[in-house]
Parts: sequence; C-alpha cells; structure tokens
Amino acid sequence: QAEPYFRMRDAFATLTESQQIWDTLTKRPTNAVVERSLAKETITREPVVFKLGRSELISWDQQVPHLANRNGGDLWIYPGFILYRVSKEAFALIDMREVVLTYTPVQFIEREHVPSDSRVVTHTWVKSNKDGSPDRRFKGNYQIPITEYGALVFKSSSGLHEEYQVSNVDRTEQFAKAWTLFRDSFAP
Repeated sequence: QAEPYFRMRDAFATLTESQQIWDTLTKRPTNAVVERSLAKETITREPVVFKLGRSELISWDQQVPHLANRNGGDLWIYPGFILYRVSKEAFALIDMREVVLTYTPVQFIEREHVPSDSRVVTHTWVKSNKDGSPDRRFKGNYQIPITEYGALVFKSSSGLHEEYQVSNVDRTEQFAKAWTLFRDSFAP
C-alpha cells in the first residue's frame, strides 16, 4: 500500500503547482431573473494553499499532503487516514476507506483574474438575458470569461464534506486518478 500512497502524494505535489486553488465556502441557486446571469449556482470561495508538510500532532519523517481549509479544519492525508485538524485540541482521524473523492471538470463564470493555467472555454456577459445575449438595459455591460476548473469534493459517512476548485483541470484530474488507485489499494 506504500507505493500507491507515494504516487498519490507525487500527484498532489504536482497539483500544488497550480496557479490557484480555492476552498468553496458556500453554494446557492442563482436567481437568473434578478441577477441577470446564466450561472446555475452562486459560489463563495476563498484562495487556499495546498502543500506537502508535517503536522506536529503526528510524528512521521515523511511530508504528507496538506489541504488548507477556510471554513473548518485543515486536512492532512496519511497512508491510512485523514487527520482533520481544527486546532491542537480539536481534531479527528478519518479512516481512508470511508473517504470518497469526486472529481468533476466545472465551468465557472470568472469575474476575477483568470489564472494562466486555466482554460477559457467561452464568454458571457456580466448581465445577460436568458438566451445568453447581453442585457442592453445595463450601460457598460461587458463580456467576461467562462473558465474550466477542476472540482474536488472529499466526503465521508462520518461528516467530512470539503469542496475545492483548482485552476489546472489536468493536474486535478491526475490527482483524482492517483487518489482512486490509492484508495482502491485498501480493498480486501
């Protein structure tokens, strides 16, 4: 089981080189009529850092994947479990067999800076009609990019639910594949 872990860790190290990683804080349905948007969901997100590191709670000479989290505890991925750490006194160990990672390429209407390692798939208007045409009632309406990002969702039956977006969709997909091989190595 060590080799699949280290392959997953290497894929994670490559993922950390992505230009931008965001923690998804909230999601809500978009009111297309009021907001004049083609987006189905409105997402609140904050930039975070993924890196290899060590948690002072566990003594091990290897660096492990560390996923920062803006709305809960950070995640530290070890060979058989995830350390979900809110503070030195508040943490949980989650059995790796419980954790499911879902990867999805997502299109995102980007109103901020577009990272250089992202794909722009098309454009839309800041204020648009249902058919995608510009809403001419708004003076100075302009086009904005729709990008493709990689979405990662970590879930467990014990309550773990963390969502991230990553600017580099290819690296995100490679990490998800390495994760699946690693998790499958625990199967009997």
